[in-house]
Amino acid sequence: MINQHLRLLLPFILIIIGLAAIVVNMDFTLRNEQQAKNNQQILDQVTGIIRSNLTKTNEDVQFIAALPLAEAFLHNPQDERSYQQLSDTLLKFTNSRQDYHQLRLLDKNGMEKLRIELNKRTLNLVPEEELQDKSDRYYYQAAKTLSPGEIYQSPLDLNIEFDKIERPFRPTLRFVQGIFSGGEILGYVVLNYNVNSIFRNLDRVMANYRNEQTKLYIANQQGYLLYSPNDTQNWGFMFNRPDLTLEKIQPLLWQKIQQQTHAEQALKIEQNLYFYQHICAFNSCLDLDPHAVLPNQAEDLPWYLISETPSLNVSNLFWLNSYWPYMMLLLMLSTILLVLKISQKLGRTYHTLVEKQQDIRNSEQRFAKVIESIPDGLIILNEKAKIETVNPAAEAIFGVDKMQLLGNPIEVLMSGHFKEMHYSKTDDFYHNPRRIEITRERPYCYKHPNGSTHFVQATINPLKTADGVIAIVLVKDVTKSLKQEDKLRQSQKLDALGQLTGGVAHDFNNLLAIMLGNLELLEMQAQGQDKLLTRITKITNAVNSAADLTQKLLTVSRRKNLSAQTVDLKTFMESTMDMLLRTIKQQKVQISYSIEDNIPAVFIDPNELTNALINLLLNARDAMPNGGKIFIRIENAYLDQDYIKSISDTIKQGKYVLISVEDNGCGIPKGLLDKVLEPFFTTKEKDKGTGLGLAMIYGFIKQSNGHMRIYSEEGSGTNIHLYLPTIENADTKVPIKHDVPVLPPENWSNLRALVVDDEVELAEVAASYLELTGITVDVCHSADSAWQKVQQQSYDIVFSDIVMPGEMDGIDLLKKLKEQKPNTAVILTSGFSEEMLTQQYQLQEKAVFVHKPYKRDQVTDAIIKALKK
Repeated sequence: MINQHLRLLLPFILIIIGLAAIVVNMDFTLRNEQQAKNNQQILDQVTGIIRSNLTKTNEDVQFIAALPLAEAFLHNPQDERSYQQLSDTLLKFTNSRQDYHQLRLLDKNGMEKLRIELNKRTLNLVPEEELQDKSDRYYYQAAKTLSPGEIYQSPLDLNIEFDKIERPFRPTLRFVQGIFSGGEILGYVVLNYNVNSIFRNLDRVMANYRNEQTKLYIANQQGYLLYSPNDTQNWGFMFNRPDLTLEKIQPLLWQKIQQQTHAEQALKIEQNLYFYQHICAFNSCLDLDPHAVLPNQAEDLPWYLISETPSLNVSNLFWLNSYWPYMMLLLMLSTILLVLKISQKLGRTYHTLVEKQQDIRNSEQRFAKVIESIPDGLIILNEKAKIETVNPAAEAIFGVDKMQLLGNPIEVLMSGHFKEMHYSKTDDFYHNPRRIEITRERPYCYKHPNGSTHFVQATINPLKTADGVIAIVLVKDVTKSLKQEDKLRQSQKLDALGQLTGGVAHDFNNLLAIMLGNLELLEMQAQGQDKLLTRITKITNAVNSAADLTQKLLTVSRRKNLSAQTVDLKTFMESTMDMLLRTIKQQKVQISYSIEDNIPAVFIDPNELTNALINLLLNARDAMPNGGKIFIRIENAYLDQDYIKSISDTIKQGKYVLISVEDNGCGIPKGLLDKVLEPFFTTKEKDKGTGLGLAMIYGFIKQSNGHMRIYSEEGSGTNIHLYLPTIENADTKVPIKHDVPVLPPENWSNLRALVVDDEVELAEVAASYLELTGITVDVCHSADSAWQKVQQQSYDIVFSDIVMPGEMDGIDLLKKLKEQKPNTAVILTSGFSEEMLTQQYQLQEKAVFVHKPYKRDQVTDAIIKALKK
């Protein structure tokens, strides 16, 4: 019976022994492979850390050397403003880079012109009297040979302060780049980089391999150790210790490294394995196969990165050699137990499989519920681009039951040209998986089964699985939100028009006043000529009707469909600038405008561009409650690939027209700068703004394939750039403003009056009315010149317009007259309504008011009222 059992168990024992031998051999092989892989991974990580940090430092040096402020300062080091701007910029820069403990700006003779250094964990600007001559330093001598764009990297050594090695040690690399202008050297940027930050990262990497007893060494070109587990072996060249080189410490290792041009296999020396890599400069290691190349010149490269780990052998792993009899007995007993337990395990395995299947079913149900609860539409395409999952939100968006979609390509939800285009791009997506977005700015237009048109935004994310790539499609119906945005855009447009119509009505009323006044004077001269009087009456009635129409402009604004057209900006601004000036001319704000020659045409909606400029001017005005200056500039610009990569907008490289609107107002706080383009975000008081102005401008510029950027400094002002794509040789369709014809001028004795109006023809009409009554009349065309006139000559009556350019307007003139000339009767006139002026200027009963356009009898009545007061 026992023999029978032994015969049954013998094959199992032999199989287990064979498997044990195979396992030991596989374990030994895999451990060696893993050991090599781990060491290679360590070296790759170390190489990556060093390369990324030093490459970043190279880029920072190039950035500083390319600063226009640096070039301007070196051209004129005595310019205090240049010095302050440059030092502020560099302090901000270095504060964000705590690894730089010194930043110098040298002139071409090696004299420090500016130095920022780290002192007690704080970066400070060194006073001018402490600046030093660095012309004798080795890095300056080396930098004198650099060509434009080249960077010199010093050997890695310990920082020395006051002729002593700084303690604790501060390993330092110095990066130098020349600053050139027109091919001539102006000076040098010297950046001291604290390599301790790299070493700390290396310590963290090596901490992950402590259990494997792996060590890391970094040696320079001469074999001196820069980094090792034993700090006493490092920096031998700084202490004149030639015995601390790899040639002395590990001569066999150093010899093998010097003999090989590239590292292919591990080097086994005694009981250790060594792996190594090279880090070179672009002009060194030409005979080696470097694992990393730094983009500069460096004297102590190549650096050797060496990992050391104990080698493995079978005796280490397979201690069973000494205890094999006991192991065989254990194997036999294990085999018997295995046979006895196998039936029990099979039973438990069966029950476990049943439980796992139930868990899988439960997991699938949970996954299905999660899919159903996602508020956005979700469609999952399998590796064959067929729909395999559709959630209820997607069914609702597309109005199609998921059973009609499952197993079909996603193109069943498309039509026309978009469908054909999508077929051609599907294969490309699966061969080159990448995230694809269909944004709300250019949504997919979907024809719903109910006949309505819906706009859908989508995000397609690839997911790599064992079976291939699947696509996760998230869709969202943005039809309602786009309609809401359209309504909000119209609301913002009407809000801007509310500011605009006052200026339009004022200018129109000025023209009507000239016409009406001259018609009335002409009527007096045509007495007895019935036919002529009849025509004058008809014209007068038409002018009166037009005057009534201007009152309606204050309350009515009509909606207009967006219509892009080719626009010549010079002609456009000539016809628009006066309107912009009128929009805010009642404020104490000065507007300057300039445009370059040869500005090309742009394809844009001129009405929306006008609204954008109005909004920007109103924002600038609100940012200057006490007055200020606004600068409008139009110039050519070229957006290159580097600039496009630095922004989030997707625009084309090429020529643009730049419209910049700059003010010297309060500016935008840094913490709010990223939010000002968000819809409904506003810093104004309640009911003072909708928070949509900049957001609407941004959407309009993007829709026009342009770009918008905001530059602002709190307390200094704001500059908003609008980049519009150009159109060559385009015809303009912007209306041209025509000059209004000048019409001729009408008396009261013993009185002297002063007429003040910036409209020359209208001033002549008012003067004629007064002269017909016998009053002696003088005329001024600004409130400033009128006040000078009043101080030189006594006047009984001042007849003044309210809204005029200059330091003073009509209200300011009224206040001064009431304070210093209280016996002077004042009559105010404006094309704005009296109610609007009363609300805006808080106008009180200090003057008689005449609304434009006015007639002679209205002026006469006003004189009588003013003289009675």
